[in-house]
Amino acid sequence: MQEVDSYVYDLPVNEFPSHGRVVVDDVQSLLMEESADEAQRREEILRMYHATKDALAIIGEVTTNTVSTPVPPPIDDGWIPSMDEPPKQLSNG
Repeated sequence: MQEVDSYVYDLPVNEFPSHGRVVVDDVQSLLMEESADEAQRREEILRMYHATKDALAIIGEVTTNTVSTPVPPPIDDGWIPSMDEPPKQLSNG
């Protein structure tokens, strides 16, 4: 709108009616008004931005505060008889 403003100020007074500036201001405000759809989209984008920012902060906290420990080695349970094998009988000898 700077071009419009500079053009308005460069016009001689006799070529630009006194109500012309009011018309230019009205046109400028109409061009700058935000439609209801644009306002809703802007609000939605801002909500998504803040939600994403909050989620990333939480993820950062979890990552920073998570302490991992190594997994213990597997247990050797070869000495336990499986359910498929018949039980061994003890000898009385």
